[in-house]
Amino acid sequence: MAGAWIFQGNPKYYDVVGAVRVLPRIEWRVRQYKRRIEAGDTAYIWETGGTGFVARAVVSGAPALGYDDDEEEDPFRRSARDLGLELYAPLAITEVFDPPISRAVCLADLILRTLPNLAFPNATNYPVTPEQEATINAVLAGRTK
Repeated sequence: MAGAWIFQGNPKYYDVVGAVRVLPRIEWRVRQYKRRIEAGDTAYIWETGGTGFVARAVVSGAPALGYDDDEEEDPFRRSARDLGLELYAPLAITEVFDPPISRAVCLADLILRTLPNLAFPNATNYPVTPEQEATINAVLAGRTK
């Protein structure tokens, strides 16, 4: 069974919103749960600072060692590239949320307020429970197109 994850980015270092609107694929650093994140999993992309969920993606390959060297992502970087070898997972963007599901909306919801990134905001990757994923999907389904 495929899992679901939050991949979190800080707008101080990376223009997450701009990147998901333009790039079909992003290489995202994996610092936690590296043995559990797998190809086929769902990735909910979260921008910190109150923005919230900005997109949904599919993990299109297992995390692999690599460098922060994707030139397509350069326009979205707000700091110098990290030249160290790290784990990255390829994320294929499937849906951009416009508007995002804000942090305030998540905190107001009984299920979404339990998201792990709200309690411990200093990590990069977090698991999403089936109940939390169903609630995210319900919020999205409740929006008018």
